Amino acid sequence: MNLSQDRHIPDHVTVAIVGAGPAGLGVARVLRDLAIPDVWVLERGRIGQSFLRWPAGTRLLTPSFPGNVFGLTDLNAISYDSSPGWSLKREHPDGGAYARYLEQASLAFGLNVACGIEVRELEPADDGFILHADGGEISAAFVIWACVQFGTPSDGG
Repeated sequence: MNLSQDRHIPDHVTVAIVGAGPAGLGVARVLRDLAIPDVWVLERGRIGQSFLRWPAGTRLLTPSFPGNVFGLTDLNAISYDSSPGWSLKREHPDGGAYARYLEQASLAFGLNVACGIEVRELEPADDGFILHADGGEISAAFVIWACVQFGTPSDGG
């Protein structure tokens, strides 16, 4: 597992996932389980950055505990075998707590996550894509864009 701000990312990766929120980390976990090599999650801020920007008092609406007796997973989890409810010991976590769950899950699942990498441009190439990021270029056979559309909820102001 690599959770790094200063570790060198390979010049070429099989899959680059842009965004280290639940979608990006969930896809990275599935690809890891499928034994896809060289999957990297690139995040411009911290893991769960959009949740860290939530206004105080904002919580996940969906209860965060699995209904395993019925074979259901936790709707807020990034994988079938994890649960923010169980790991955080609360049903409706706030943004900061949910970001902690995401970070814990990425460590527990051994995902390659590089924080502090802002992808500024994506360019098609013959063998995939070139990601133009601060610090240089990364080529990838495949790119998954997992950035939030509405990153900061309104606080009514």
